[in-house]
Amino acid sequence: MPLPLYERGSLAVVNGVGYPNPNRSHFASMDIWQSGNIEIDARERSGWLARFDAQGHFTGDQKSLSMVATGGSLPLALWSESSAASVIGNGYGFGFDPRGGDGNAQIETLKTLYNAQDLSGATVAGGSRAFLSNVGQEVYASTDAIKAALRAYDFKAGQKAEYPRNNGLAESLQTVAKLIAGGLGTRVYYVSMGGFDTHSNQAQSHAYLLGQLAGGLAAFQEDLRLQGRENDVLTMTFSEFGRRVKENGSGGTDHGSASVMLVAGGAVKGGVVGDYPSLEDLDDGDLKMTTDFRSVYATVLGNWMNSDPKAVLGSDFKRLAFA
Repeated sequence: MPLPLYERGSLAVVNGVGYPNPNRSHFASMDIWQSGNIEIDARERSGWLARFDAQGHFTGDQKSLSMVATGGSLPLALWSESSAASVIGNGYGFGFDPRGGDGNAQIETLKTLYNAQDLSGATVAGGSRAFLSNVGQEVYASTDAIKAALRAYDFKAGQKAEYPRNNGLAESLQTVAKLIAGGLGTRVYYVSMGGFDTHSNQAQSHAYLLGQLAGGLAAFQEDLRLQGRENDVLTMTFSEFGRRVKENGSGGTDHGSASVMLVAGGAVKGGVVGDYPSLEDLDDGDLKMTTDFRSVYATVLGNWMNSDPKAVLGSDFKRLAFA
């Protein structure tokens, strides 16, 4: 745990988080957490943050920057049939990558084609040329905005936060900090780290992973403080399930139920939130859930994002005291 954040009241630890009748499948449970729906239908699904975005809270110039994910794929939390989100890798390679010749000339030629005015009645590959033109213009505008934000941060004079090396989460969080400094207007950033499926050698691997999490989160919060933005950003962690209480034969633990969520930020009301499940009152070897994860979402949506949680989650859920 990033202890300094907790000591100054900027970190809330939400205990016993889960949902009724938990699913132990990585895929099904991750879909439940990312959709915000415990009765998810694989044929018709959307992400809870995408449904929030559909309410029109983004006020920037490029709609595709309303939600941004680092890494190589779009998480379900940001997906719906009508949402616009960007997956940017580490940010620096985002956009068109010309191969050979004058790359700048190729890019300018494509921009000219996308900006062509005479689009009436034309179709390309069975689709609307106007639609393709709008998408192309949006991609290039978003690419330019992202690269400008990254350059402005990299050449910024003055003090910068020191991020730990060899820490993939820290690298992703630093990319987010750079884009926040660049003023993109993005409401939601999504980063991820793996490795917590500790079926074996848990004592060593879990300590290492928590160190990576703590180091990355602490550096990110310090970066926001130096920017004067620590009260403007809320960071929330989640995992698709917790672990069994009893150690297995490989020095690890298997898929369980209730877990812990962390909520960090300068404006967060820090401390312990919710009751920790009793080790003396288990459900067939599992910790009993004491906090529905949708209560955490409802608190973020209603108290932080100024939106209607019921419109996103479909029902009312108790709000918690961290925001």
